[in-house]
Amino acid sequence: MSTSKLPPVRLKSLSPPALFGSGNIEVFQNNVELFPDGRQYMLNDVPHQLPAPNKLRPFMDRKAGDVETWPASKDPKHNLTKLSAKPKLLLKLENYLQKELHALGCHIDDDPNEKRIQPYREVFEYVIENFRTYKPLLSSIKQEYEGMLSKQNDTIKSLEPLKAMLVNMNEQCEQKILHIKQDEKQELLEMREENFKLEGTITSLKEEISSLQRQVKKCQKEIGVEYKKYRDELDSRKLLIQDINDLRYQQEELKKALSGHPTDGDDDEGATKEDAVILKIALTKAREELANKTQRLTEVLSDYGDVVPRRDFESVERQLKCMQDEHTELRKNNNQLLKEHSALIDVHKKVIEQRDEFALDCERMRQSATPRPDWNKCGLYVEGGFDRWNKLSEETSTNEKLDLLLSEMTGQDVSIIKAGGGIVDYFEPKGTDPSLPKYLHSSERVRNRRLNKRDLLIMIKDVWTEKMESEGAHPFTKDRTNMADHLYSYLRKRFGVDAMVTEWGYNINDAMTRYNFDSIVQQFQSILNGELDEDVYYMKLQRLENVFTLFLHKDAKEAGAISKTEFTESLTSNFHFLNGDDVIKMVDDAVAETGGEPEDENIPYKDLFTEDDEGKKGQFVNSIFDSYQKSKEKIIQELELVFEKKSEVTSTELSSALLNIDPKLSESSNQDTLKHFVAMAFRNGGSTPAPTTNPDGVNSCEKSKMLQNLRTSCIAHCS
Repeated sequence: MSTSKLPPVRLKSLSPPALFGSGNIEVFQNNVELFPDGRQYMLNDVPHQLPAPNKLRPFMDRKAGDVETWPASKDPKHNLTKLSAKPKLLLKLENYLQKELHALGCHIDDDPNEKRIQPYREVFEYVIENFRTYKPLLSSIKQEYEGMLSKQNDTIKSLEPLKAMLVNMNEQCEQKILHIKQDEKQELLEMREENFKLEGTITSLKEEISSLQRQVKKCQKEIGVEYKKYRDELDSRKLLIQDINDLRYQQEELKKALSGHPTDGDDDEGATKEDAVILKIALTKAREELANKTQRLTEVLSDYGDVVPRRDFESVERQLKCMQDEHTELRKNNNQLLKEHSALIDVHKKVIEQRDEFALDCERMRQSATPRPDWNKCGLYVEGGFDRWNKLSEETSTNEKLDLLLSEMTGQDVSIIKAGGGIVDYFEPKGTDPSLPKYLHSSERVRNRRLNKRDLLIMIKDVWTEKMESEGAHPFTKDRTNMADHLYSYLRKRFGVDAMVTEWGYNINDAMTRYNFDSIVQQFQSILNGELDEDVYYMKLQRLENVFTLFLHKDAKEAGAISKTEFTESLTSNFHFLNGDDVIKMVDDAVAETGGEPEDENIPYKDLFTEDDEGKKGQFVNSIFDSYQKSKEKIIQELELVFEKKSEVTSTELSSALLNIDPKLSESSNQDTLKHFVAMAFRNGGSTPAPTTNPDGVNSCEKSKMLQNLRTSCIAHCS
């Protein structure tokens, strides 16, 4: 807060008209006859007596002070021609107040706070000190307000623990509600599954009962058909027997009638007449018997039409008894299931009522408690998107998620944030040990610039650009400067001052540690620490250049685009060690990056070979870099299989194995590349023992050391 003070009030004599303004007040100074004891003034047509000057008390100030009149209203009756400007004291006080508010940064925010009230307090104290007549009253008013504010502040401070307690209680209640919901949900699921099972059992029993009823009806129909057939067969048999008996009886009668033999013609005539009478009598008798038999048959059919054979009846009766027993058992089970189902329905209703009550309680507590944050939104802003954020925050508490978010924002390690160390303002010196890089040599504390990721990537790109301009970008170049020494030279050339070189060196080293998840930063840090060969970077660039050259040769019209077929053929010829799926994926990445559709015939290849100011490239270029890493891993895996039973490998054996893995190394243009691969495998790095040489002049080395050298080198298939 500014410590400037307002100037003291300069007092000057003012006449009564100046004190009361030039409004509706009329002061009569010369009317001594009517008012001999003093002067009078008119206010709203009402006369008021002023005391004489000699009647004032001696301790009262008879001067008005440096308070200029200024109308507070805009009444058109007031004459404001001479008093249009604000008084000087009021202007000084307003200017002082605005200046203090601006200095405190409270001129924009109108919300009351401790910083904003202080300038108003000083102005009010200034007014109290310089208006002596009203000083006691104004001081008591100010004291009352200050006492009230102090009391309110004490009350707020006393309520802070209650607020924290309320927050803790809300969290505990919320945890209890979550546990209750989980238990309730599990019980509901179990009861629902059991209910479904019981309903399925009831349905199956109902279907079984229906099936049995259909079988009973079918059996009854079959029995009726068979019984009808049986009755028809029986009636036919009886009729047939009756016909046979009638024929037999007629045959016997005829035989009896024909048993006599006549001797002359008269006898023959008499016999013929006798035979006709007998036959007529026999016919009449037969007709009578037929009528009797028919009547008898009708009576039998009417009496025994519904009668079935005992054997069939007993069989159907046994089946009916079994079905009745089964039906009784099924009905019993069905009744039991219905009772259980009713009980489950009652339980389910109670559970629903409890769930509704819990839901209401939960909603009520959610409205009164602090809302839970949506942590999934962090995936929109954290590097790597939702996949990386979900992987980081999986099975973590709220506090752990907050630590992860702070770690992503500041770039610090999560363990440091959990320890509560905060962001350090200075780095502790690492000393001047010769084993340390020159850009980290320091015996004093170094300021932490809190270098962000963008600045780090821009500086890494600038370092690579300067190094390639001075030493070239072709792999296997001899006499290259160590990356740590080059970084020191770069910083010294850029900043000049040793303190700045050390400061930027420490900040770059800290930023690389914080942003190690980025592939560009990780590769640069590995090369800087000697964990990866520098030629790996140049080999990737050479692969990229070879692909671009192939596309240029295909683009005869120089249109900046080639057909998808030519694009695929170029990738297949250059990356012969990849399978067809990998090549198709690279083509799909190129189409997606250029914003095309899978049906498009041409691909604008030039748009794929661009990068931003941070050195980041597109998905297609990253696919080419990934193909280099796949090629390297494939060669090392095949070498491990070839030398599986060997503990020591010679340079001749390694050359033969590499030629078998990649036959293109035998070409004359790739002979130097093969020699460089073998040299990198048998190089002496750091504290590891140097390769031995046998009497024939052939280098040999341990297999593990040779494979480790190849993992850190730029070995790959020839394109």
